[in-house]
Amino acid sequence: MTMRARTILLVTVVLSILSVVLSGYMVRSILRNVHVSDVDKSPPWRSVASSDHALEVETVQEDVQPKQELPQPELPPASPPPRRTSTFAMDVMKMRQTGAFILPTLLSRIKRAIDVYLGVSKSAATFGKRWPSCAVVGNSGTMIGRGYGPNISAHAAVWRLNLAPSVGFEPHVGGRTMVSFINGHRINYCAKQEKCACSSYGARVPVLVSMWSDFHWQDLRFCREHRPQDKFIIIDATVQQVCSRIVTAYADRRRAREEAELSGIAVNSAPEGVDPPLKRRFPRPDFSSGMEAITVALTLCDRVSIYGFGKAPGVPHHYWENTTKNEYGLHDYAAEQIYFDDLVNGREIPILTGSIDIPPVSFYP
Repeated sequence: MTMRARTILLVTVVLSILSVVLSGYMVRSILRNVHVSDVDKSPPWRSVASSDHALEVETVQEDVQPKQELPQPELPPASPPPRRTSTFAMDVMKMRQTGAFILPTLLSRIKRAIDVYLGVSKSAATFGKRWPSCAVVGNSGTMIGRGYGPNISAHAAVWRLNLAPSVGFEPHVGGRTMVSFINGHRINYCAKQEKCACSSYGARVPVLVSMWSDFHWQDLRFCREHRPQDKFIIIDATVQQVCSRIVTAYADRRRAREEAELSGIAVNSAPEGVDPPLKRRFPRPDFSSGMEAITVALTLCDRVSIYGFGKAPGVPHHYWENTTKNEYGLHDYAAEQIYFDDLVNGREIPILTGSIDIPPVSFYP
């Protein structure tokens, strides 16, 4: 490239730069001389009326005072949400507190032990399963003359209490015995006999023993040593706690009703001069062996029939006696009768309902 051409190119570049600088300077000068209020902000397609309305709205908005915020009261710190417990967990907790957790285990513990003792094959359909029907036979004299014997013997399993005799009383109480249920007093009585000879039902009749004292264990050990052919099955002490809570609940219910009938007289704390029989209307809640046997039978039988738990004036306490003797005064038989009535009528039972499947129950006094 010649010197002349280079000079012309340089001059052209300088002139282009100056033109751009001057154009920017002129635009800034024009914008300084124009007021923002003189510029129509509205687009050309808007009507004048709408623009005026918009200006009026802006004016009104400028006159509105800002809203003052009221002071907010200080709130206490939020407490954590209540802890939710599942229904299943609550049922388990309740069963643990009342002792009812032991009841569903009785079938596997007691019935299996009885089946093994009686030689039932483990492959049999009935092994470890509930008996189809059970008759729990009490000792009340009200059974004499009622002809319950054949019906009692027709049950799959017949339970008898505290070594009550059946020989000679078959028309009234039946002749079969599948389970013997005795309490601590009876095991003590057996231990005092020579070689614990106290069983009256023949061989191969398992004995369920309910004990509450340390010396009962000594009596049981003596009987096991001298009668190895017999099967003694211990009822867990927790079952006694369950029975005690049940009868206490019914005793409280009965006491409240009878106290209302007595116009609010506090019989348990009655002063001297009050008729002593009236004081005895509210004994200390205590359950009988029969009540405990029935409660256990509810877990081992598909149907339970209760015989010989009635009471009547002039009737012996035990059917094999001509007169009433040795009647334990601390049992609340009236409360137990309410319990039996609720079982028969399918009502809700304290502690039991929800813990086990209560089978149908029939009552024959």
